[in-house]
Amino acid sequence: MNKAETEPFILAALEAAASGNWETVSIAEIAATADVSPRRAELAFADKRAVLREIAANLDRVVEANLEPDIQDPELPIRDRLFDVLMARFEAMAEHHAGYSALLRAAPRHPAEALDGIASVRTSMRAALEAAGVPAAGLCGQLRIEGLRAIFLSCLTTWLSDETQDLSFTMRALDARLKKADEAAQLLRL
Repeated sequence: MNKAETEPFILAALEAAASGNWETVSIAEIAATADVSPRRAELAFADKRAVLREIAANLDRVVEANLEPDIQDPELPIRDRLFDVLMARFEAMAEHHAGYSALLRAAPRHPAEALDGIASVRTSMRAALEAAGVPAAGLCGQLRIEGLRAIFLSCLTTWLSDETQDLSFTMRALDARLKKADEAAQLLRL
C-alpha cells in the first residue's frame, strides 16, 4: 500500500479500536472503512500485529514531522529536548486518544501484540533520542534507550487518564521523571 492508502487505513484501525471492535474486526473490514482495496490491505498486512507495527511506525513519522527545527540545538538542555520529543509523541497520540487507549488496554489479553508493542517502544525511544541529538549507540546509548523507555511507559499511565486539554498532568509527570533521570545521569556521568 502507498502512503495515500496507509494513512486512512491506520485511522480506520484506530477508529475500530476506539469503538471496541479491535478484537473482532478484520483487516478487510478496516480496509473497507478506509476505502482501500481489501486485497491490497491483506497483502500489506499479514495480520493485526503487522497493523499495530505500522501504527507505531506511523506515529514515529508524525512525531518527527511535528518537531521544531531547533530540537537538536546543543544550547538547549538535553532534558528540555527530550521533554519536547516525548510531549510531541503524547500530543500526536492524543489526537486519537480513544483508539490508542483501547489498544493499550487490550495488550494484556494479547501477549504477542504486547511484545511487539514493547519492541516498537524501544525503536521509538531510540528515534526520540536521535531526534533530540542524544547519542543512542553503544552501551551508554542502550542505557539511555532503556531509561527513556521506562520514563515514557511510566508517563503513559498518566496520559491514559489525562483529560486536560493541554495534557498538563502528563507534562508534569514527564517533567518530574526526566528531572530524576537527569540527576541520575549526571551522577553516573552518562
